Amino acid sequence: MKKIAYVLISLFVVAPLLAKDPDGRLAAAAPPLPTALKTAQTVYLVNAGIPNRQLDQAVTALKKWGRFTLVPDAEGSDITLTLTAQPPRHVGTVGGAAISTTTLFMSFTATTTGTVLYGTTFTGNPESELRTLQKRMDEEK
Repeated sequence: MKKIAYVLISLFVVAPLLAKDPDGRLAAAAPPLPTALKTAQTVYLVNAGIPNRQLDQAVTALKKWGRFTLVPDAEGSDITLTLTAQPPRHVGTVGGAAISTTTLFMSFTATTTGTVLYGTTFTGNPESELRTLQKRMDEEK
């Protein structure tokens, strides 16, 4: 009987705590987005080492979203979006060919104070990360 109780506790108490989001990361309640991010109108984009293809994807996604106006210099922006890349990391070999992945970082900061308002780490297309942020912003309206 005790074993059944432990199993039920595991299923209904522990399992939800270990739930994963669709990307396989542990799901956790995110704190509300800062007001400075939600009310910003202009954004300055900084490429701190990501490939041009992914920078173009980020610009396209920002324009498609239409939430922020891209400006050509930091002085005219409410927030700064910085995209950085970690050096490629070897993750395996397929048919003798090395497979590597690059981790990217996306951070929004208040331009005047440098305060980080939002940040995330990802691999692949920045467009999906911007869609995630867009969804959160829409949910918090």
